[in-house]
Amino acid sequence: MEEDVVLPPPPLSPRRQTTKIEKPKTNRSRSRSGSRVDDNKKKKLEDDDQQGRLAKSDDAPISSLSEFIPSNTGNISTDHKGPYVVYIDKISKDNDRVGINTVSLTRTIFNLKIQGVLDIRKIGFGRSKILLNSASNANLLADNNTLIQMGYQPKIFSHFVSKIGIIFGIPVDIPDEELSAAISSEIPIIKMMRVTRMVEGTRLPTQRVKIWFKGLNLPQTVKIYEFHRKEVKHFIQFGRCYRCYRHEHTAEHCKQKIESCKRCFSPHEKNEPCAEKIICINCKGDHSPLERGCPARQRAYETKRIMTIENLSKKEARERYAGHFNSYSILDEDIDKNFPTLERSNKNSKHPSGNNNTINNYTESANFIHARSSYARVAKVNKNRIREQENARKNMREYKDALEEGEIYSSPNGSQIRKTQEILDTVLNNINELTSEKIDVFQKINCLKHPTLLVGDFNAKSISWGNTHTDPLGDVLARFADINNFSCLNTGEPTFVLNNTRSAIDIAFSNSTFFNFSWSVRQNKITNSNHLPIIIETCNKVAIKNSKILHKDNLYNDIKGIIVEDNLQQTNIKINQAITRNTIVVDSNNKYVPKPWWNAQVNDLYNERAALREIYQKTNLFTDACNLARIERKLYNLIAKLKKKNLKKLQSDISGNVPIKEVWSKMKNVKKYQKIKSPNNTWSDEQNENFLKHITSSSRICSKPTSVVFGNIGTNKPELQISDMESFLVKRNINSAPGPDRISYNIINNLDASEKNKYLNVLLQPWKDGSFPSEWRNIKIAPIPKRNKDLSDVKNYRPIALMCAPQKILEAAIKPLILEHIETKKIVPKSSYAFSLGKSTTNCINDLVNTIEIHKKNKNTVVGACIDIEKAFDNTDIGKLALILFKSGLNTHIIKWIYDGMSQRTLLLGNKSISVCNGIPQGSGLSPILFNIYTASLHQIIDDSCNLFQFADDFFIICHDKNINNAKTTLQSKINDFQELCDKLSLHFNMEKINTVHFSRKPQQLGIIINNIRLNQTNSIKYLGVTITSSGSAKVHMNESTSAVKSSCKFLKILSGCKFGINPSRALHFYKAFVRSKIEYGASSLSNLTKESENRLKTCIQESLRKALGLIRSTPTAIIYNLSCELPPSYRFQLATAKELAKCVAFNLPGAEIIRNNTSINTSYAKGTNFKKAEANHEIITAIATEKINNLRNAGYEIFSTDGSVNNNAIGAAFYHLNTNTTMSFCASKKLSSMSAEVLAFLKTAEYAENNEIQKFAILTDSLSGIQAISNQKHRNYLIDAFINKINSFATDVQIHYIPGHSNIPINEIVDIAAKNAIQNGTSLEIPWPLADAINQISNILWDEWSSEYHLIAQNGNSHFYKIFPSLSRTPWFKNCKFNSFSQKQINRVLSGHCFCKNTLAKMNVVTSKLCHDCGVDETASHIIFECSKYNTKRRCFLTLCDFFTVEDFVNSQGLERLNIVAKFLKEAEIDI
Repeated sequence: MEEDVVLPPPPLSPRRQTTKIEKPKTNRSRSRSGSRVDDNKKKKLEDDDQQGRLAKSDDAPISSLSEFIPSNTGNISTDHKGPYVVYIDKISKDNDRVGINTVSLTRTIFNLKIQGVLDIRKIGFGRSKILLNSASNANLLADNNTLIQMGYQPKIFSHFVSKIGIIFGIPVDIPDEELSAAISSEIPIIKMMRVTRMVEGTRLPTQRVKIWFKGLNLPQTVKIYEFHRKEVKHFIQFGRCYRCYRHEHTAEHCKQKIESCKRCFSPHEKNEPCAEKIICINCKGDHSPLERGCPARQRAYETKRIMTIENLSKKEARERYAGHFNSYSILDEDIDKNFPTLERSNKNSKHPSGNNNTINNYTESANFIHARSSYARVAKVNKNRIREQENARKNMREYKDALEEGEIYSSPNGSQIRKTQEILDTVLNNINELTSEKIDVFQKINCLKHPTLLVGDFNAKSISWGNTHTDPLGDVLARFADINNFSCLNTGEPTFVLNNTRSAIDIAFSNSTFFNFSWSVRQNKITNSNHLPIIIETCNKVAIKNSKILHKDNLYNDIKGIIVEDNLQQTNIKINQAITRNTIVVDSNNKYVPKPWWNAQVNDLYNERAALREIYQKTNLFTDACNLARIERKLYNLIAKLKKKNLKKLQSDISGNVPIKEVWSKMKNVKKYQKIKSPNNTWSDEQNENFLKHITSSSRICSKPTSVVFGNIGTNKPELQISDMESFLVKRNINSAPGPDRISYNIINNLDASEKNKYLNVLLQPWKDGSFPSEWRNIKIAPIPKRNKDLSDVKNYRPIALMCAPQKILEAAIKPLILEHIETKKIVPKSSYAFSLGKSTTNCINDLVNTIEIHKKNKNTVVGACIDIEKAFDNTDIGKLALILFKSGLNTHIIKWIYDGMSQRTLLLGNKSISVCNGIPQGSGLSPILFNIYTASLHQIIDDSCNLFQFADDFFIICHDKNINNAKTTLQSKINDFQELCDKLSLHFNMEKINTVHFSRKPQQLGIIINNIRLNQTNSIKYLGVTITSSGSAKVHMNESTSAVKSSCKFLKILSGCKFGINPSRALHFYKAFVRSKIEYGASSLSNLTKESENRLKTCIQESLRKALGLIRSTPTAIIYNLSCELPPSYRFQLATAKELAKCVAFNLPGAEIIRNNTSINTSYAKGTNFKKAEANHEIITAIATEKINNLRNAGYEIFSTDGSVNNNAIGAAFYHLNTNTTMSFCASKKLSSMSAEVLAFLKTAEYAENNEIQKFAILTDSLSGIQAISNQKHRNYLIDAFINKINSFATDVQIHYIPGHSNIPINEIVDIAAKNAIQNGTSLEIPWPLADAINQISNILWDEWSSEYHLIAQNGNSHFYKIFPSLSRTPWFKNCKFNSFSQKQINRVLSGHCFCKNTLAKMNVVTSKLCHDCGVDETASHIIFECSKYNTKRRCFLTLCDFFTVEDFVNSQGLERLNIVAKFLKEAEIDI
């Protein structure tokens, strides 16, 4: 008999426990449970396959296994994913398995120089398990004839070659041949077999199919007919012997001579009578061995289950399960009090206490447990031992409390301690066989992530920890400590005393730099052991620095009263004095801020629990334990309740009319990684010094730069513009951290307007004097921890450079001069994409992918290498940079300023500092463009056969040729040339991050070598966040993006659900920020998306949108996209691609070159007015405008007024010249934005002024967007460039002023009428598309296509949603909705027609009937709201609802605005649909 048991595939990870395993008998025959996959086994498998007995079940084969079995003996295929395990038995001359010595076997393998051995472990009396690193090494070991001649028999078990899974629900009418061809998997399939069953003597097929997969991993699913997926589950092959009814073997291998009886299940001859009582042969219980509840069966099944899932041998699986059936229960002294009352199985027996049905004596209790569970053992009570254990536990609690202060203690059941134990087992088991040359094995201890304290009886002697001599083991241990930066805590006191012998063999090591430890030995013993008690205490804990709180409101009030001096240093002193006055130092003991949900009740329970813990630790009574458990349960329930309440408050706060910046600040409490990003400010001086050395050790930042001598630099010093500094200040983040001078951007912005302007003028003084301020040479370093790293190691922090804010403001005025020089001289190559206007990572990736695909389309072989420069910014030679700038023709004053400012700097961290004189500071605004100039010469390798793509310090070299060998040679040559150019610039490769790739579906080995090091070759490279594969497939990148979205946006599910959470508008905002943006990144480069990846992508998007809108799973996708006003993914990808194409076209236009000169444009008119246009008095506005016009005319300006108008398919632009009473109008047959129409009017005004030689004029406009676009330095509209270029070519003084529109200002009314008439009567113009308007037009086209598709869906759809929304909406109906988020989501479900009503739930098989319980008709949302008799009373309060019968009738008649009536009715009637 055999049982087929199915389990889901997640791996089992039970807790490792130590147990006593009985030593097997030495005289036992060779096991045949698992045999080596050799030729004999292959033949046996073929025979079994033909007879249908391969899996010990009645199955019908689909395909033969023989063709998949390797022909060589013991072969594991090269695509096997591991682990690679070989078992070795020790065989005697009589061909019996005998005892094996692991050390002897290890010595033999070592002498034979067998490669790739990772671990050797004894797993049984005569068997050892060897783990290797590759399939080839495992095959070589299995075929090693020398081992076989020495009496060892290596073998590879069959269950290490293949894995069996099972799928369900496969119709029996599908032929086996067709099914074999239809099923596919990412893991190769060896064979398939349909499971059959016996019905009335006939074997019938079932819907279950077993599948053999190559390797030891099961896929989660398999594809059937390419579109459908079936889950694969583990097949547990668990059987029972028919002869003896024992588990874990079959009748074929049974050793019992007499077959057991079918009635009494005991072994006897057929002519002998049956036993009177049935006894289980496995557990000796009074039940049948066929009983499924038998504990022995459960143990055997669990062992088989662990063997199957974790790929273990039987002995290893038994050890995993050992803690369940081979554990000891030690009884306390007060057994009669504490032992639970047990019912006596035999109620007729007597008990001394008089209670005949209970057992209280511990001896009887032990016997009672033995009778009920044959695998439970009760140890004899040893009062002395229990007393010693209690004393040891008490001392351990004291040690634990001391260690917990340093947070380096982990409980013995913790994963870290288990990991440590495994490592130490490996170390200590091999320590006697190691020599000084092989000490590297101890490097395994470095995988411990946390500060580690290693304490134990190492039985090693060394002079280093107080012994009189050093033995070999002590020498090895001392070397281990030195290599791995562990320090010995022993002070030399002896720890072991035996008679007159005293030695120090109990040793403690620590690798923590955060804590200091004191070591002491107690002379009085706690136990009878010869080892003395040792106390390790933490002392001299690192003092946490006091917190400083800045009262910003008081500070800004003081800043407004500061009078700026003519000297920059004196002004900065005044500002720092104000900062000091408003800074309060908070004691570190009082700086703890409780969680927002913490209140007085929680605090009281917390203190009560602490008090009860102390009481229980002293008394250890059962009643005290119950009291403690009761308080803990009460505390946990209260905390959970308050957390839930706080989350609801957060959701309510986010859903309200809160500014988006405030929303993001609240979201920091939800996103866990924000905590990791906080900088470390509690380091000691030693740690600060170590970190500064670390960030400067592997670069040339501290070495002297190439010397540069500046001679007479002349007097042609460029003039810096305050307008550039003002524009820079406006765009800064007010919360930016200040530099070492403590002056932030917000402080400067809070100066009085006149004093702020004066301060900016004072900032120009160092530039004019040519002297770099000494305080600007200091740079504050902030260590930011890396994610998922050991934070005790300073190497796991990245430095952030905080420079002085005034220095950055001045650099903002120098930057336009350098940019203009770069554009004029064309210094930076086109293939450099970083820090350039109009270029981005997406442009770089697009050009890279397109270049590869074009070469492949031309039937060229394409190879590439991704090059990473090690610490590129820090290794930049300032002297060489100055020479490059000089050769390029940059103004010498700018070069000298850069050289002086960057060649002598000081990095500050706490009280420590280090001087640097080289490298480019990454906190400077000039550093990115200077690095582009510095590395421009690296692009010299580009030619007809080579392309180079650069983004900052990431380079990608592409070589192509018709012949693969020529392409390899070219790539090798270009990398060598690239390295020579880098050497000239003092830049060096980061060899660990350099990868090569052959872009082909069948890539070949390239064998590229640099500095005698063979470069790593991969099939996929992640470049700028996009995974580019050798085959050009987008599947890998999209799967990674989808996984990243799922893992990083779990908080969206927390914040929004069907019946809870934030409102849909805010949820859609988060969706766009965290889901859509991540998925669309790189979408324009990866167009060949597979159907599988596309479906997975759609599923992720639709799930997020459903959560945001509060919809259920059955809601159709068209309804989801319409309610959210989102384009489907396919259209979104088209839009992303179209945007990038439009940018490429736009920046290649002749007018796309951006020229930045000093244009006199005034946009400050009416800036101080407080009224809104809708509320203002027209007479006041007219009077102000008339006064301004008169002032401009008196100052000699000619007055122009402009306006623009937009129609569906055209625009109109007009200007009016007041001095000559001239009006001119123009039109363009393109759908541009109103801002573009206004700028077109500006341009035509400038052309008119040039033709009439008007050099001083003022433009009055009612378009704020046009004025803001002209003021924006990062605009992408060529009309603005043309306007600015035109002004710079002839005008001497131009001003632009804003005047309110439609306010009865005469000149504005004239030009407004002219602009509207211009669409029909204006001069027709043929103008190119501005970039923003082109993208908007493309978006409209895609929306029209989606609208046509949606219209077809709506025509064929049955949902009333399509009657309410027959066309697409561009704005969600709930955008300005005023009722709460729950009601909004409920209305969304009502509109969609898929809600929690019986009609929908019945379709989802949640309920059996779709009829209303009260009315007997289909229960739909319309029926519940408008017709159901259950709510007639409530409905009479809403008379409007009584006039309608369906949702679509109500919405079409009343409009979406009246849905608040439905929401209010549902709320008052307490209807949850």
